[in-house]
Amino acid sequence: GLCLQPVPVNGGSIYDNGIPIWQVPCNGSPEQHWSKIFLSSGANNCGFPWFFGRCGFDPVDNIYYVVNQLTGSCMDVTNANSANHTPIQQWECNNGGSEKWWLPSPNVAQGSISTFTNFRTNKCLDVPSQTTVQSQMQEYNCFDGMDNAAQIFTIP
Repeated sequence: GLCLQPVPVNGGSIYDNGIPIWQVPCNGSPEQHWSKIFLSSGANNCGFPWFFGRCGFDPVDNIYYVVNQLTGSCMDVTNANSANHTPIQQWECNNGGSEKWWLPSPNVAQGSISTFTNFRTNKCLDVPSQTTVQSQMQEYNCFDGMDNAAQIFTIP
């Protein structure tokens, strides 16, 4: 029930690259509004044919930028790192894999819920420890479908 927002630290500007993305109470401010920008379609196949779940057996998904409407920057995995607990930040959109996200078809209505899986790391956007307090977003191994509330978000 919280909203995602870039939160400047140490006196930085909300428009800076590297500003962390946090979950915070929703207040309707422009920095809490995100849009998805379609890039391409494909099967989210991580190369493990014996692995069930997100890899290889899902229907065709689509690759998007998730862009903050105030700053115009993309939601991005810090340093394109594939380790669990890697912080999520905003970064100027530059076609890097760490700022691309697998999301359902464009036919899925705004306001529907889904996981957000990073194109480069194949890990999910995640709320640390499923907390309901303000906290910085991270990436983490994806859990099966819609069973993990820490990895379910509203589609912009």
